[in-house]
Amino acid sequence: MKKKVILTACTLALVAIGAFVTKANARRINVRYTDTASGSQCLFPQSLPADCSTENTGTICSSIIGSRTVTYYQGTTCVTPFYRL
Repeated sequence: MKKKVILTACTLALVAIGAFVTKANARRINVRYTDTASGSQCLFPQSLPADCSTENTGTICSSIIGSRTVTYYQGTTCVTPFYRL
């Protein structure tokens, strides 16, 4: 009986965690960005890649899209970048 209760609790916990992860992965955060084609012009919106963070890791978060390099920024002024996790 005790094993069954523990197994049921673990199963419910795994289902809840799975639902949370699925929802988190589906969430898109639109941010401002610059790219090499537009120079220093601050553009919006662009979806932030999942491996970018506000924590300063020393590596600025950017992506290569076609022939342009896109750099992602926090806020509305394209001054403070996001960082690679």
